[in-house]
Amino acid sequence: MTAARPSRQSDSGAALILALVFLLAVGTLIVAVGQFAVTAQSNTINLKAERALRANASSAATVAIQQVRVNYAYQPDTSQTALHYDGTPYLCAPGWVNTSYKVTVFCQGTAYPGTASSRVVDFYVCKNGTSASTCTAAGSSSTVLVSEVIYDDVPAGQPTGAQCSAGSSGTCGLTVSISKWDIRLADS
Repeated sequence: MTAARPSRQSDSGAALILALVFLLAVGTLIVAVGQFAVTAQSNTINLKAERALRANASSAATVAIQQVRVNYAYQPDTSQTALHYDGTPYLCAPGWVNTSYKVTVFCQGTAYPGTASSRVVDFYVCKNGTSASTCTAAGSSSTVLVSEVIYDDVPAGQPTGAQCSAGSSGTCGLTVSISKWDIRLADS
């Protein structure tokens, strides 16, 4: 008696091939979803850090704007140079601002005595450790925020007298106009 030969038309190996294709497809899908999850988590962390830096820059700039508003020759700390209106950048926020917000605020201004735009001051907020020249340079990647503020120090009805000046604070910053508020990180 001879043994029966398997038919050449048998599909006994097809199930194994289908199972391997299915496992390969599911494995590829799991890897893709895993990579997506890792990328999404990384993006979330980066966006949170950028959002915190923007918020800190805005808060630090607001503090500096208010300090300069009421103090013509603002001097953040006794060890720092007071703000002069000669176009040179100066430190423009108290030390606690730089420490708390992890940013440094520089400002440079021009004075126009006797006019409604008595002082025009540019504020530059940079990451800590940035020099004034780097922070205030056009297109600097270290600059987080740039703001231009116009202070009106002339009291109504007194166009040339009782103006805010170095050593006075009574009539400083009667009105404040923010003509530019540019968060640089949003531009990149």
